[in-house]
Amino acid sequence: MTELAWRAKDMLLGHHTSWTNNALDAVDINADQKEEIRIGCTVNDLCEITNETYPFILPQQILSSVITANTVYESKDDIYQSFGTMPFLFSNLAIFQSHFGSLASLHAMAKKNQEAPDVTQKEISSWFDFFNILAVGSLAINPQARIYQDNAALRSLFFRCRKIEYRQLFDTENYLEIKSRAVGMMCHLIQDLFTFSHCERNSKNEIRKFFYYELQDKEKHKQGDHVAAGLDQELLTQCKLCIENTARNIPYDYKQILILSQDAQPSDGGNFT
Repeated sequence: MTELAWRAKDMLLGHHTSWTNNALDAVDINADQKEEIRIGCTVNDLCEITNETYPFILPQQILSSVITANTVYESKDDIYQSFGTMPFLFSNLAIFQSHFGSLASLHAMAKKNQEAPDVTQKEISSWFDFFNILAVGSLAINPQARIYQDNAALRSLFFRCRKIEYRQLFDTENYLEIKSRAVGMMCHLIQDLFTFSHCERNSKNEIRKFFYYELQDKEKHKQGDHVAAGLDQELLTQCKLCIENTARNIPYDYKQILILSQDAQPSDGGNFT
């Protein structure tokens, strides 16, 4: 099965692509930018396996010598099964850390159980700030640089995965592609912030709790991975603002969608355990 084939079956990626396409339809930017933003909205989930033109290859410099260099995985299920049986080997893969490790905030989720809400909020803010300065052209990065060593604002997130490079996170070394993919990654974050199984909001649209993925039943998580009732228009508006503003080199103002309620609680699995 090709990567493109199994990607089409993934409901979570379909969710992000659909919302991003709806926002892009309302924005006047060139076709190349739109395509990279569209790809970018899946990068939070796929990281190193984003590109469709070749299978996922685990390079020798990332893995322990226990695994043969250039091991090819034909499906995401194969990858996840390996993560589950040999997690210690995958600590320096962005795709592993974004689902099971330190980079859960890429999905607007907590990285551990009972994490204080302001800690998760701060990490999500750090991602928005980083993607913003990339998207508006205020920061040029060396794609081969290790993020832990190069980026003070994100350093704490990469403490347990110090070898991850920018090119792994974005699955490209092309600066213009990175710039546009950063916009798509912000769209993904916006969408996750309005999603049932990622965080809980109150009647004022304030965040009451961020969820922790590892405590959740994966099928229940998928079933809850849709926009909370009545918030679909707000989600679309925020994605449009993100794309429109960054296209004019204006940072996207994310703060209004990251407000914590006064009774905000530490993370847990919610009703998805």
